[in-house]
Amino acid sequence: MRHCSQADRIGKLATANPDSEHAVEYLKLRGMIARGAPPRERHGYTMTDCRDQLTQTSVVATTMAKIARLVELGFDSADVVIMDEASTITNAQSLLLHQICTRLIVTAGDTLQLFSTCISLPAQRNSYGAFAQLSVLEAWPCINAGRVEVVSMNNDYRSVTELMAMSNSLWCGGQMQRPIIAAQAENTVFSTQLRKIMENLAGGFMEQVAKSNRRLIFLDVGTLEEKYGDSRMNPGFSAAAVDILHALSQQIGAEGAGTGKMAFLSFYAAEVARFRQCWASKLPTLPLPEACTVDNSQGREWKLVVMSLTRAALDAALEDPKRRYGILNDARRQYIATGRAREMLIVVGNATILQKSLARHPTLRNTQAHVIKLWEYLEKHAAMVRLPANLRRSKWGGV
Repeated sequence: MRHCSQADRIGKLATANPDSEHAVEYLKLRGMIARGAPPRERHGYTMTDCRDQLTQTSVVATTMAKIARLVELGFDSADVVIMDEASTITNAQSLLLHQICTRLIVTAGDTLQLFSTCISLPAQRNSYGAFAQLSVLEAWPCINAGRVEVVSMNNDYRSVTELMAMSNSLWCGGQMQRPIIAAQAENTVFSTQLRKIMENLAGGFMEQVAKSNRRLIFLDVGTLEEKYGDSRMNPGFSAAAVDILHALSQQIGAEGAGTGKMAFLSFYAAEVARFRQCWASKLPTLPLPEACTVDNSQGREWKLVVMSLTRAALDAALEDPKRRYGILNDARRQYIATGRAREMLIVVGNATILQKSLARHPTLRNTQAHVIKLWEYLEKHAAMVRLPANLRRSKWGGV
């Protein structure tokens, strides 16, 4: 098992299934195929299914969850299988995959889900749940018996370098790579639309965001959480997200891109509902931007994401990180949330509460308080935009 460094020469491809297309380009570099068939919808999922006429190599691209479906459809043999969602692998799926594939398995997708990453990280760092799967993954060489080669695509083509560096530092052990061509293309990708939009914003905190000239931004909103049934929400965070996305959607709409390029993400369903209510109340004639929980965002991406750091605890004095931060402290969810933005990530949170937590309980830095580690990274690397106190109090009920 090894990384495919050749993929560094692959540029980002604008396709409906970019991970599979990156893998297809890698196969071209290896001379296994001369061209790749475009993905198409079949039986409810996207699958690249082709036999290269020049190399006589059959290739199929699917997800781990659909491996059994391929067998049901009678697709029982392929030279190469490109597979996504590797973190969900079971023993049964592993056996099915090796029954189908005869030469090469290429894993493609989020780096945290790849075999090489799961195996190489120390056990104590696999708090996202991969440790339970190590026995399955480490059994692959025995199952293979040298018959099938396994290659992991550990390059990031989704996010700009500034955003990729956060995931790489906090959760991927520095193993993620940014292909040179993709990095060189960042300025053209970003400046053609989003930078122009940001330059047109004036007035209020959005002008601060625009002037920061950064891709990673922390917006300090001094409001507190509220309990809503079994869920949580922060009205101030939701209102701030509405203002941000409204300001941007007005400009993006003029550019012809619409609001489909942006999204609001929260760890809590109640806050997503609150955001939708707030938007409908303030802007009833405008289309609603995409808004979803982090759990429902996996596998999706947007140019710009506004992410809320609403915590579970209403009492800032709680000492137990799990009780204080709830699912916000889940490293796997954090990885998913911060990896949805391709060009800009705006994190909305309460800096005062996070700073007090760390000052009051410095040992949190050395525990599984992942949200504290995220906050420390934001303090060091993000553009910090702090709202005036009078604005917080008058507009969003801040403290």
